[in-house]
Amino acid sequence: MEATLKKLVLAGIGAVSLTKEKVEELVDDLVKRGEVAEADRAKFVKEAADKIDAYSRQVRGWIDEEVGKATERLKPKFQKDIEQLNEQVQAMRNEIAELRKEIASLKKA
Repeated sequence: MEATLKKLVLAGIGAVSLTKEKVEELVDDLVKRGEVAEADRAKFVKEAADKIDAYSRQVRGWIDEEVGKATERLKPKFQKDIEQLNEQVQAMRNEIAELRKEIASLKKA
């Protein structure tokens, strides 16, 4: 569950975050409007991409932390469910063992 939740959140971030190509498009538009000099284009793209990468790492760290917290809050409930399932499986195993004994005694008769 933790992995699924993390993937969903990261997918949302991926949809919002800028790709290098999009940054280049935006910078090209700024160059055309005269807001960024052509000579500064490469530097501006690199700085923007670096800031996006840094922000992405920061957000991923926050997501990891929050998913971990959520998992810890949910773990007791899931642990109880797992214990109940284990008890049910053990009861079924016991019942199967009894049925096997009964079948074996019927075969002997």
